[in-house]
Amino acid sequence: MSGAGRRVAELQDSHPGALVVAVTRTPELRAALSPTMAEYRRVPAHPLVVAEPESGVAFWRGGRRPRQLFVVPWARIAAIETGERRAAYGVKVPVVELHLTDAPDAVIPFAPASRGLSSPTPEQVAALATALRAIADPHGR
Repeated sequence: MSGAGRRVAELQDSHPGALVVAVTRTPELRAALSPTMAEYRRVPAHPLVVAEPESGVAFWRGGRRPRQLFVVPWARIAAIETGERRAAYGVKVPVVELHLTDAPDAVIPFAPASRGLSSPTPEQVAALATALRAIADPHGR
């Protein structure tokens, strides 16, 4: 099992009932994570997302001892959509967008991690958005 796969499995074991997925950093995700990461030098290339019915969508740093970076409570999430963002070298990739209640343009985008240089397919992103909506459903997202 790869390092990312092992970290996902470990977080899944410690968060039963949660959706755990490795995601790819986008410039917008990096901007959203950076203010919360004063103790880190950089945003990880593949942070982990843990969505739990009770708390919301949390972003984690992997490694030997995974660490929660920050959590977006369900109350701050107005909608879960799919869209498209620029990734490395200006390539557009499909992403899940967490639209926040903070402001009309407050969005946290992320894409499921993929192998090598390939990007996730629109179907993979749509499936992730659907899974997140299913977890958020009691909260009306």
